[in-house]
Amino acid sequence: MTALGAIASYRLAGSDTEIVPPQSGLSPSEVTQTEQPQPALVPSDKSTAARPTPPKRQLADVLAVRPVTETIQTPRQECHDEVVAHTAPTKDPNQITGTIAGAVVGGVVGNQFGNGRGKKLTTVAGAFAGGFAGNKIQEKMQESDTYTTTERRCTTVTDTHEQIVGYDVTYRWNGKDRVVRMDQAPGTRIVVRNGQPVTDGSRATS
Repeated sequence: MTALGAIASYRLAGSDTEIVPPQSGLSPSEVTQTEQPQPALVPSDKSTAARPTPPKRQLADVLAVRPVTETIQTPRQECHDEVVAHTAPTKDPNQITGTIAGAVVGGVVGNQFGNGRGKKLTTVAGAFAGGFAGNKIQEKMQESDTYTTTERRCTTVTDTHEQIVGYDVTYRWNGKDRVVRMDQAPGTRIVVRNGQPVTDGSRATS
């Protein structure tokens, strides 16, 4: 029995079958199978692929800051009360009443002079002079007949002032001076990328 066991062990050792200890709990059919290497898993997520590194931000020295101003014109109404004199309306704008009255008085006065035909001439002349005088007297009286009112008078005036609309910033990058327009005044340095400012609200002017 010992010899047969040794021969059986020798044959098994020379075969390609893997020997598994009895405590493994494998069946004879599983013992005769060899393990096959498993392929390595490759992640399918494309997001893990290498991405290009963005250029780093750097600092540039600020040489000068010049405010940029704009003239703002704002129109507005300026009003005040003013006393205005008015001529009272009249029903006799041509001073007919005064002319007639003056002519009558002048005619009466002229009739007091001269004799015969001369009296007629003085009467006509008196009536003409009296009519002219009566017309002017009535005109003066009408002009003096006035009343006043308070009226609101308004005029348009324009207020002008200077307003800062930005800042021209001169900075130095790689030994070269550059100018950029910014909405706000920076400090002694500004952040640049590839020589261009990255501050919000900036725009290069040269």
